Amino acid sequence: DDDDDDDDDDDDDDEGGRHPRRRTLFCARGEISALGTTGAFRLVFDEKNKYKEEVALKNGLPPLLGGFNEERDADDAYYSYESELSGTVRKNHLDGCEKNVLNTFARTYQWATSNGVNAMLRGKVVGVAETCVEAIARYSMKPPPLTTSGKNRKKKKKRQSGFEDGAEETLPPNMPKGKTKTAVIALAFAIKPKIGMRVFVNLNDFTVWRAELITPEGVELWRFSSGDGEVEVAHREHAAGHVSVYKTTEEECVSDSDDDDESFEAPYYGTLSDNQTSISKTTSIDVVRCEGGHFLAETSRGYFFVDFSSHVSGIDKSAAALSTNEDLKICGYTSSLGVGGAPIRGNIRVGDFDAFGSTRRNVAFWEQSLDAAARLPGTLTSPPAGSLGIDAISDTIIRLNASKRVPGSRKNPKVTLDAFANETELRLASSGYSSSNNSSGNEDDDFVLPWSKLIFIDGAPYVECFLNPDDSMVKTVNSKRGIYKLSLAVGGVGVILSNRVATELNLIEQKQGLSPGGILSGAGENTGRLARVSNETYTIRADSFRIGRFGFKHATVRALTHLDGDPPDLGLSCHADGIICADLFRGCCVYIDAKNERVAVTSAF
Repeated sequence: DDDDDDDDDDDDDDEGGRHPRRRTLFCARGEISALGTTGAFRLVFDEKNKYKEEVALKNGLPPLLGGFNEERDADDAYYSYESELSGTVRKNHLDGCEKNVLNTFARTYQWATSNGVNAMLRGKVVGVAETCVEAIARYSMKPPPLTTSGKNRKKKKKRQSGFEDGAEETLPPNMPKGKTKTAVIALAFAIKPKIGMRVFVNLNDFTVWRAELITPEGVELWRFSSGDGEVEVAHREHAAGHVSVYKTTEEECVSDSDDDDESFEAPYYGTLSDNQTSISKTTSIDVVRCEGGHFLAETSRGYFFVDFSSHVSGIDKSAAALSTNEDLKICGYTSSLGVGGAPIRGNIRVGDFDAFGSTRRNVAFWEQSLDAAARLPGTLTSPPAGSLGIDAISDTIIRLNASKRVPGSRKNPKVTLDAFANETELRLASSGYSSSNNSSGNEDDDFVLPWSKLIFIDGAPYVECFLNPDDSMVKTVNSKRGIYKLSLAVGGVGVILSNRVATELNLIEQKQGLSPGGILSGAGENTGRLARVSNETYTIRADSFRIGRFGFKHATVRALTHLDGDPPDLGLSCHADGIICADLFRGCCVYIDAKNERVAVTSAF
């Protein structure tokens, strides 16, 4: 009897103890249609808040990975992990993590457990409606579009399916039939929430038939099948317009130990060796600077904008059609928000890319229009062919040296872009510059860079900065600390301040605005993320701006803010205070180490 009691105690510890020896896992498999192609997905999650997913598409790209292990960073904030189209896996912080977790929880129902609501999440009943139509009319953040006839739907479906793998956009599931009493519940993270979701729960069978994720770019809409058929369908309409459809064909519940292979940690961080660039020596590229401050680097495929705010490189439509670029195969499509919030759709192309004397394989390019993206210098012999994303430098250290024009000289200042395989090579290459300025001859005066940590939010790099808007403030005490998006493809201004920061600091009331002028555009003015400077913007001169230990003086910092709020096409995180633009770095040298997620700024040499 005593032995039996001991066994019972062991079972209780396994099931309800703080450190259970065994756990219950749920696994869902099925088909997916996304990015203009098809594939298969596998989603594994536990009874708590952990999950991981792998999506293998039929387009030749590496599998898309994502997951959440309830891990926190140094600031005690959650982060998830997510892979990019090239296969590079990075941590996704702040509202990027919130989006990933809430979107997955809508599919797994993990929000409805005791570990979801009232633990990691907070929930509130917004209201109850007697029918689905009433619930949408009263509580939806995205009303349904105007109805179309079946004939028009077939035409639209046929027009949108033009890829070799036969991928077609599937119509979303219908709402539950009959009188369906629906409760609408608002969800958000319990600590410093910036992103919210509304789930529509059928009170007859307690299933979710609709979910809406509210983001700065717009509303992401989920619609779920009622589960009456053999296949459960989850239809996701992104804020930018493209659609992903998950069809679950197999579900199972398994039990394993904590020591088994089913781990929720990221399988790796960084880039796999198969796709890495092997740089045998330091390579240098001459860079042309446009009127608005944009950087144009010459590559094997033509002149490319230097745009490290995006993990995907861009390719102009006309350049992609050239015979020299026939190796860039179309493997799908994606969408992004353009000027005015209008969705822009472009093909995804994959091919090799030689930017620094060495070839990087399986680089993903997003096809877009680069017409009138910047005022090009007269010395440029051909129009821009694309934009250089951060994936193209993910395993190298980049040094962008942008010296100022020599007073009285007619020559344009020389701008160079150098790539180094590691920090040792960077130190060796920089020793000449540091030793020439070292009059003491002391070998201990090593070349040391003021590195600042980069954090990635939805694939875009952000860095901590300090803004001092007023001359009368004490810089070390009253400087506004915040994270800023690093976007060298934006010209015409040094810094873009979010409307929230401008309001908090009373910049619009206290500062005399400068007349809007110049050009403010991203890659592809007509189809890019940013518009020209208009009367809806307001520019000031900040007293000082600092990235890490490097400070910019009053005459350098031209800051802009939007009076009517931040437009969705900025692509700005809810936690960010603004965007660092190309014009800020005149007379500076920028070092970007994407592999170790850090950036440094010094004076140009």
